[in-house]
Amino acid sequence: MKKNGANVLDLRGTILPVAMLECIRAFNLMKPDGILEILVGDSETREDLFKVLQASSYSLVEMVEKNSLSRIRLKKKEEGRRQDGLFSGASKSNNLKEEEK
Repeated sequence: MKKNGANVLDLRGTILPVAMLECIRAFNLMKPDGILEILVGDSETREDLFKVLQASSYSLVEMVEKNSLSRIRLKKKEEGRRQDGLFSGASKSNNLKEEEK
């Protein structure tokens, strides 16, 4: 769902493992500089969102908490080389195979 140019992901009432998978999937489908607005209804889901997404892949645009609702807006960074030398979205094993060629 899109709202104000941002993709909106409503995770309220979604069990934690499914919520994390949905968040990762939505974020991976986004283009660089896209905004993902995530709605969550509990603190555990909110905290775990930041654990499953690589900090180097997004910037926090806004986080608003009101009553039990949290609205988190993340902007996807452009893909490129991370600090560990890997390309974002690539596993170490894929990079090792490329280096061996």
